[in-house]
Amino acid sequence: MRIGILTTSRADFGILDSLINEFKKYPLEFELILFASGSHYDENLGSTILEVRKCFAGRLVELPVAPRRLEGEEIPKRAFEVGSLLADAISKNPVDLTFLLGDRYETLTCALAFFLLNIPIAHLCGGDISEGAQDDSIRHAISKLSHLHFPNNEDSRKRIIQMGENPEHVFNVGSLSIDNILNMDFLKKKDLEKELGFEIGRSLILLTVHPETLGCVTIEEVIENFKEVFQKFDRCQFVITGSNADSGGEKINSLFREIARERENVYFYKSLGWKKYFSLLKFTNTVVGNSSSGLSEVPSFGIPSINLGERQRGRLSSKGTIHAEFKTASIIQAIEMSFCTEKRTIAKNCENPYGNGGTAEKIIQIIKDNLSRSLINKRFFKIG
Repeated sequence: MRIGILTTSRADFGILDSLINEFKKYPLEFELILFASGSHYDENLGSTILEVRKCFAGRLVELPVAPRRLEGEEIPKRAFEVGSLLADAISKNPVDLTFLLGDRYETLTCALAFFLLNIPIAHLCGGDISEGAQDDSIRHAISKLSHLHFPNNEDSRKRIIQMGENPEHVFNVGSLSIDNILNMDFLKKKDLEKELGFEIGRSLILLTVHPETLGCVTIEEVIENFKEVFQKFDRCQFVITGSNADSGGEKINSLFREIARERENVYFYKSLGWKKYFSLLKFTNTVVGNSSSGLSEVPSFGIPSINLGERQRGRLSSKGTIHAEFKTASIIQAIEMSFCTEKRTIAKNCENPYGNGGTAEKIIQIIKDNLSRSLINKRFFKIG
């Protein structure tokens, strides 16, 4: 059986790692084809296609896209460009089933390409909610184009069924990210410091900010608020990982990069890559921002996470998560709370609501069990 896997960003490629490795255990049953495109080819986002080439030892089909300033009408142009490139590639690299993860706009046009070519789609991480971002509607749209569903929590499984998907094709398997964490060969502190170019202190805060694509707060307001935060906690080290390819992401990166040049306690990196990112979490006091990683992955490290703003509104979170506004006073209060012994004890002892591992193994067993089923002809499932 030929399995296609799509990756369009650093985020989804890191999550897909455990699934790719699990499929490789069955070379006589499955042949993998990895389609890579989207922001992997963006120099401003770290040119992460280099990491894909380095890490994936198999059939890699590259779909390079033209450089664009990802603002306004350039975003839908990028999305349709990737979908068009994929449609051409599928004819030369046919697959029997394809895996799509999450909610990127490029993933939506690729889902449409696979759907129109009658190739069954297995959707990972559907059913989640992030009401402050366009991702929310994109995610649900991909779910409706898909044939097998692998949500990462029970609430999301129920939402997919609520959308009319057959419960027999919807499986709560937990998060692939937890597999990656459990199987990770973490960098030692000295090796990590060499990679990062500075000595890691006792109070390190890891920060990732993505645009609020449906929110009211402006990028300028966000940056101004953090200038005061950096000053308030001048004895802490702030490591900023670059924003994503949403409209406004490049501007966020540019402004944070400028601050990092001016302040000795602030460090900016376009992309750490998953190994450095997870390794750094081992030495991090608190994670701050509006990335889904803070909600789904950070709890596995037993440290507090501060979720800012509206982007992830509605997404499942652990007891170790602190919710705050994109305002200086709110951010400062949240960071101070994350340093408190009581909150750190809660974060250390709480369970990750996205599972405890074994996700990739579960997915492959489900694929094996459904090989004989006809997935293309979907019927709306009516509840009640």
